[in-house]
Order: sequence, then C-alpha cells, then structure tokens
Amino acid sequence: MAKDTYSMLQKKRKCSSKFFHRGWDFRQLQLADRPIVLEAELKLTLEVLKGIQNPELQDVLIQPLQTLSHIYREIQSCVTPLPSRGHRLPGRPNNWLHRLTEAGKESQSCLEASVMLTLLRLLTQDLRCVAYGDLC
Repeated sequence: MAKDTYSMLQKKRKCSSKFFHRGWDFRQLQLADRPIVLEAELKLTLEVLKGIQNPELQDVLIQPLQTLSHIYREIQSCVTPLPSRGHRLPGRPNNWLHRLTEAGKESQSCLEASVMLTLLRLLTQDLRCVAYGDLC
C-alpha cells in the first residue's frame, strides 16, 4: 500500500543510480554476516521513511514504521558492531555497507524512491534469509 501511494504521489525525478541495487545475493553471505547487512539496510530504510514529509504517505507508513522499528531493535540485539568483530565482511558486502553509510550524498527523493522500490525485497527476502538461516 505504501509503495502504491508513493508511486501515485511521485513527480518526475532524475536519479542517476539505483541506490539499493546490488549485484550479489543475500544468500551468498555467511550466516553470521547476514544480520549485519540487514541491520544496515533497516537503519537506512528507517531513516529515509521517517524523513518523508508528505502527510498522506506518512499516514500510510505508521504501521510499517512501527514494524520495521521493532525488527531493527531485534536485529540490533544480536549484532556485534563491526569494529569489535575482528574482521570485515568480504568483498561486495563490505562495499555495500560502505555505500549505505554514504547515502547522505544522495538526494532525499532518490533515497525515498530506492527505499520504496526495494522495501518488499527487504521484508520478503533479506529478513526471511536472516530468520531462517541455512534454510533461506
């Protein structure tokens, strides 16, 4: 519903990149690294969704924001911060995390578009993969 509402409210925008597009599959990560990547994705997603100024869309996002915030707190409780982990994520996932931390350089409208277009993947694929571990 949020994605549909967002699409209807959108004006033409020019975004040079698909910010959340990644060229690797979440299932390729080690089990211990999946929650780290999911936490970073959720953090940015929440920041972007909370920053949406359109009142109509804010109303639609109340429940999803509550749910995502709860999931984020749960994921945080089982993730050790990277500096104390003693290793970096290998290759592409490490670059992905760096890209997420650099999100402030993107325009708010491009970030919103990227988040809205990938929200379903985040909830149906990435979250499921962390929850089910080896079974994803």
